[in-house]
Amino acid sequence: MNKQLAQEIAKRDDAIFHLRKLIQNGKYWRTSGPGESWSPIHVIHILPLIRNKAAFELLLDIIRYHEDDLNYWLTEDVPSLLVAFGEVFIEPLKEFTEDETLEAFARSTATEALGALGIIFPQHQMT
Repeated sequence: MNKQLAQEIAKRDDAIFHLRKLIQNGKYWRTSGPGESWSPIHVIHILPLIRNKAAFELLLDIIRYHEDDLNYWLTEDVPSLLVAFGEVFIEPLKEFTEDETLEAFARSTATEALGALGIIFPQHQMT
């Protein structure tokens, strides 16, 4: 996706509404569907540009409910996308890592993001 287009989408007041609708429509997750399953990948990269609570929670929901669909994106890109939300989302991210109902890869993705946030914001490191 064009970076300028992603930034324009992120600026829209209704961006979360439309991105959520796209994610909830199963046809966008299929390689035979519109966009050949690239649409959700674009969504996860747009959400950190919005950088608000709704965008953060939507990304966590995508991790929670579409772990298998994300495939290697989960371990390769998602930790840095979570880090991009910044310091104010450290506590909710900790809670996410403690959710034992989640699959191991989902939790480890969030744990990796917390590790990076601990380096960036050392005042949050546990001793």
